[in-house]
Amino acid sequence: MSLPILNLSLHRTNPTLFAEQLRKACHEIGFFLLRHDIPEGVCDRALGETRRFFRRPAAEKMTISYENSAGFRGYMPLGVENTEGRADRR
Repeated sequence: MSLPILNLSLHRTNPTLFAEQLRKACHEIGFFLLRHDIPEGVCDRALGETRRFFRRPAAEKMTISYENSAGFRGYMPLGVENTEGRADRR
């Protein structure tokens, strides 16, 4: 078994194939490497913002809790997610 390598540019040219590769990687392996042409500065800023968000106090993060979202999106504290009734620490 090897780490799947997906290329984001395929999403532009053949989104159906990209979606199938992504689905397969997630379901069969659980991880993948994503090749892209996003400028490094954009990636660095996104990572910085992510770190700043997770350093915020829990009460502040809970203001955007997934529990308040009809689409099941938002912050979810560690230990809340579960798989087959057991805590899932993803």
